[in-house]
Amino acid sequence: MSDVAQRLRSARQQAGFETAAAAAQRFGWKTPTYTAHENASRGIKPTTLREYAAAFRVDAAWLQFGQRSQSRDRIEEPQAPAHGGFAEPMVSPLSPSAHRDGVKLSEAARQLAPNARTPGFYRLGRDRADLLMKRHDILIIDMKPSIRSGDVILADIVDTEIGAAETVLAIYAPPLLISPNGDPTETIIFDRDTMSIMGRVEASFRTNPTSSS
Repeated sequence: MSDVAQRLRSARQQAGFETAAAAAQRFGWKTPTYTAHENASRGIKPTTLREYAAAFRVDAAWLQFGQRSQSRDRIEEPQAPAHGGFAEPMVSPLSPSAHRDGVKLSEAARQLAPNARTPGFYRLGRDRADLLMKRHDILIIDMKPSIRSGDVILADIVDTEIGAAETVLAIYAPPLLISPNGDPTETIIFDRDTMSIMGRVEASFRTNPTSSS
């Protein structure tokens, strides 16, 4: 594996994505292409590397050359997420075939969210006392729902300055999103130009955080 591919894999893992496929699905990349880039079986254009760097929130110069650009004075390498802090993603996607505490996630969806037409699975990266949820809880998301006011949703918020997106867990109360970062007093205007609804939370369940995928 090349040094670039190794740094790409490290950036993806430290961004909270367990697999290359999960990252590709999250950012809309073609899974075979991204996997080939991470496995060093296919070359990567500089423009694509910059896109990956923005998505994983690492320095593009570090990702491409292994060194920090002079225009940035922060991390040279991706840092391990801080538990409960903003360095860790709010949620991380999981494969439907993954297991938690011996339970296959797709089977859990059939039992806990039978009305979810297109279930998706995410692991919560922070405590959310406002929603009575804890870090490591598994969320079952209907990825093609009819959204109503009061629903708890996953929403993508794009930072147009750096071209990266953050997924937040919030209460939908049009035209607002309530508590996108866990503070019930915080609200933001739902901007359809920079925000999109990924799905609605249908159910959640708690597992042993050390259980294997």
